Amino acid sequence: MKNLTLICFIAAANLVIAQANFQGNVYEMKSKNTLNNVKLMVVEENDTTYVVPDEKGNFDFKTKPGRVKVFAIADGYISELNSVNAGDGSKNVLNIGLVEEKMISEMEVKGTRSSGHAAKSYSSPKSKSELSEITIRSGGSETATYSWTTDSEGISKDDIGDIGGGTNTIKVGVLTAGEVNDFAKWGLWNDLNKNEFAAYSGIWKSTKKERFCIQLTLPSGMPVIDAEVQLNDASGSVIWSARTDNTGKAELWDANFDQANLNKYSINTTKGDFNESFKNLHSFSKGVNSFKIDIPCTVSDQLDIAFVVDATGSMGDEINYLKMDLDNVISSIAAENKNINVRMASVFYRDNGDEYVTVESPFSSSIDLVKSFINANGAGGGGDYPEAADEALMAALKNLNWSTSARARILFWVLDAPPHKAEENLQRLMDVSQLAAKMGIRIIPVGCSGIDKSTEFLCRSIALATNGTYTFLTSHSGVGGTHIEPSTDGYKVESFREILVRIARSMSITPDCEEFISPQQIVLIDTNLLMINPYGISDSLHANQPLDTNRVDPSLEIQVLLYPNPTNGIFHIRSPKEITEVFIADVNGKILEQVVLDTDRETTCDIGRYSNGVYFVKYFNGQRWCCSRVVMQQQNN
Repeated sequence: MKNLTLICFIAAANLVIAQANFQGNVYEMKSKNTLNNVKLMVVEENDTTYVVPDEKGNFDFKTKPGRVKVFAIADGYISELNSVNAGDGSKNVLNIGLVEEKMISEMEVKGTRSSGHAAKSYSSPKSKSELSEITIRSGGSETATYSWTTDSEGISKDDIGDIGGGTNTIKVGVLTAGEVNDFAKWGLWNDLNKNEFAAYSGIWKSTKKERFCIQLTLPSGMPVIDAEVQLNDASGSVIWSARTDNTGKAELWDANFDQANLNKYSINTTKGDFNESFKNLHSFSKGVNSFKIDIPCTVSDQLDIAFVVDATGSMGDEINYLKMDLDNVISSIAAENKNINVRMASVFYRDNGDEYVTVESPFSSSIDLVKSFINANGAGGGGDYPEAADEALMAALKNLNWSTSARARILFWVLDAPPHKAEENLQRLMDVSQLAAKMGIRIIPVGCSGIDKSTEFLCRSIALATNGTYTFLTSHSGVGGTHIEPSTDGYKVESFREILVRIARSMSITPDCEEFISPQQIVLIDTNLLMINPYGISDSLHANQPLDTNRVDPSLEIQVLLYPNPTNGIFHIRSPKEITEVFIADVNGKILEQVVLDTDRETTCDIGRYSNGVYFVKYFNGQRWCCSRVVMQQQNN
């Protein structure tokens, strides 16, 4: 009987330990004040419970492991939904914002007020195939109507108008764009820094930094997402801080790299109560630094996306097309992520001396709020070339209520002019890069007509510093002024709205704690992300080869065989053609390693040190760059 009592006691103790803890705060979004008479609804698989925060809005409760949804209930307010896939013993931080219901109706009313030179009226789509319009009246006489067709699932390709301008009808999908992912073309970026971009680093005080790529995984192979990672010097001082992305990787940088004294570097990782340091680092020239940590698996279902938009007069040639596409992008991202909590926010900016420097719409789970805000603001002001971009970016980082725990935080920065170059502006830009990286906010610049080479370099530098990517509008649409060609060896022309949706997808998709990689996730990954030359223009063997920028279905012409696939880490590569080497890249386009095939055109590759997920094997077939998918999914322990 004593033994039985002991067994029961141990079982009860284990039951207490195998719980997930939730802590956080409930507040009013606009004022950040505490609200009275608020309850939390906590929804587990088959249970719903209620928690009452204290007088300061703080709460602390425990649940069973698994997917937990939490939202606040208060009269006259709309709650932020929080969804977390919480592991045994995990500690989860949630900050829940409440938006006044009347705030949304006020934003809709603002759509009819005067902003700059034009008065706007906005009607949102309500049913399938409904024609929605934005009417612009300028000077009281000239009228142009911009229309689009939509349905509940977003815009279909059949609804997209022909590319080109020449009429007063602005349709969704007209804008064309491209992407340059410098993580995927690392050799090219380094070559540009030594040549074409060499003069611009001094202008923007952007010292060339050495890159350290860190991969954190659980013993099961699951990525450790949103962990804090710090790069420290010999004295323990922090050189750079970042957070791991949806693949478990963090990008760290050092402006004063010391190759001869690598043992001085260490990293410190923090996730909840877990804290550990690692040494024996190497810079990216020798590959990714991979570390396994044994903590509970937790995947946040928070996805934060902000749009920071230049609204000065020079944007007038493209801003209405941009607003139309952004409206659709917001709807499409929300439709793709119905099972997680997507929050969106926006900042519009002009310049000092204008009607405003920045105006903001805070993060909200209500997509109508940010859509109404975007459509209520137009282009005006400005005057000189530079604008208050640095102030807008800092306002977005500090004033918007970014989630303290998230699977991804993405900031799309739409601009057609650089920031000012005074000392305070340059310092603020450096602070923006460091703060965004520390907060885990990935900045995606969108260069519009008017961008020059100096601004392109700045945008690409900020994208790299924050683990982002660089996008740009192209002249193929016939909309707007001249768009410069980016400095790269080639790019694919795509729909602007499709690029933004694809980027949001690739940066937020992640394996589930209890499940293998789903076929749906694999299908969602766009293979064409990686149809590029990883060497860049500096590679003499491939530099003069024509780059096929059209869509290519790799399944139509198999160049390499990968088996087993899926794999638990080790897989074989065999090529029936004269292919001597392949490159392994992750879902975000980052080149992870180069693999040389032997004389029999085959080799064995081990990706077990990386996290579970979809990877790409890239290779040059003599005519174009191709790639195949391989899925890595280790068994959970």
